[in-house]
Amino acid sequence: MRKPWGSDAPLRRLAHDRRGVTAIVTALSTIVVLGFVGLGIDVGAAYTARRSAQGAADSAAYTAAVAQHAGAGDVTAEGQAIAASYGFTPSSKITVAVNAPPLSGRFMADPAAVEVVITRPGVQFFSGLFAAKPSSIRARAVATVQAGEDGDACVLALDPADVWTVTLNGTPNVNLSNCALDDNSANAQAMLMNGSAVLTTTAVNLVGGLTQNGTAKINTAPIANNVHTSGKSTSDPYALKSDPTRIIPTPSAPCHATKAVTVSSGVVSPGTFCGGLSVNASGSVTFNPGVYVIDNGSLTFNGTPTVAGNGVTFVLTGDSAAQVGTVTINGGANVTLTPPPAKSGPTAGMLFWQDPRALTSGVNNLNGGSKQSLAGALYFPSQSVIINGNNIISGQVCTQLIAWKITFNGTPTMSNHCDGLGTNGIGGLKVVLVE
Repeated sequence: MRKPWGSDAPLRRLAHDRRGVTAIVTALSTIVVLGFVGLGIDVGAAYTARRSAQGAADSAAYTAAVAQHAGAGDVTAEGQAIAASYGFTPSSKITVAVNAPPLSGRFMADPAAVEVVITRPGVQFFSGLFAAKPSSIRARAVATVQAGEDGDACVLALDPADVWTVTLNGTPNVNLSNCALDDNSANAQAMLMNGSAVLTTTAVNLVGGLTQNGTAKINTAPIANNVHTSGKSTSDPYALKSDPTRIIPTPSAPCHATKAVTVSSGVVSPGTFCGGLSVNASGSVTFNPGVYVIDNGSLTFNGTPTVAGNGVTFVLTGDSAAQVGTVTINGGANVTLTPPPAKSGPTAGMLFWQDPRALTSGVNNLNGGSKQSLAGALYFPSQSVIINGNNIISGQVCTQLIAWKITFNGTPTMSNHCDGLGTNGIGGLKVVLVE
C-alpha cells in the first residue's frame, strides 16, 4: 500500500547526513577564536596606552619638580609641555593636571612636591562590539625634592638649630667648584653673608633661612638662583664612622711619647701621639701612609714648613670630650695631604676625623696665607671650622668639609672630583619620583 505522503527515505537520509555539521562547528569556533584574539588585542593596546600615559606622567612630574626646585614660576606649563611631547596635549578628551603640592597621596603637605595626573579615553577595538563606551585611562605621578645618598654637596654644617651655622664674613670669595653647600640648621638665620662676600656654587640647600647684608651675593651654575630655604636636612654621610673603634686601628699603637710630639723635619710614621702632634719647621716633613691617632691633644702646623702626606688619616680623640683636640694650620705652611684610597680600610677617603664627643665650643682653624691642598673628608661633626686668609683647600681634587659650624673668612676653592677616593656622597637635594 502506498503511503499518503510518499516515501520517508529522503527524511531518513537527511537525518543521517553529517556534511553540514563541520561547517557549523567551524563557523562557531571561528567566532569564539576571533573573540579571544580581539580581546587580546584590546588588552594589549590598553596596556600599551597605560604605559605610555604613565611614562608621560612620570617625566612631566619630574620635570615640573626640577623646574620648581630651580625657582620656576609656572610649573603647570613645564609639566604640560613635557606631557605634550609624549602626545598628551590637553584637549576635550585629554586632561593633564599639574598640582603643586599634590591633591592626594602621602605628599599632599610637601611644598616641594609636584603631582601630574593624565586622563584619556580608553582604547577599544573588538570590545566595541560589546561595550558601548571604553573605560578611561588614568596615570598619576608625584616627584619631590629629597636628600640623596650620593649627592653633590662638598660643604655641610650639621648644627640643627643655631644661628649663623654657615657664615661668610668680610670679603671672602668662596668657590665651590661643581658642588653644593648644605646647612642643616632650621633657624631663620641659619646662613649669614656679610660685607662683599661672594659664594660660587652649584646650589645652596638650607633647612632654615638666609641673611645677606651689604653686597654679599651667591652665584649658582648651571642653574641660576639655585638657592633653597625651608628645605630638608642632609644626613651625616659619615655617621656610621662616628664610633672611634671603627676608625682607630686595632690593636692601637703605643704612645710615641707621654707628651706632645714636635717635628721639625724628616719623615714621620703612623702611630699614636699622646698629648698632641706639632709640626714646627721651615723645612720639609713627610708623613708616611697610615693612620695617625692624636690622643688627648691637638694637631698643629706652625712656621713655614712644606708638609706632604699621601694615604694618611689624622684621628683626633681623647679620654674625655674635653681632651679631644683640634686641627690648626698656621702661618705660611705649605701642606699637601691626601687620604687612603677607596677600599683601603675604614679610613678610606678620610683625611681628618674628629671624635664626635668633642666639645662644641672647640674651633679648628685653617689660617693665614698658607697653601693647603687637603683632599678627602675633613670631618668635625661636633666642632666649628674657620677658614681664614687666602688659601686653596683643594683645587681640582676632592675635598669635603663636614662640621658643626663653618665660617669662611678667606678665599678657598673646593671641588668634588671624588671618584676613586673612597669618600661618601653628601646628600645634596635631588628630585626623585616618589609615587
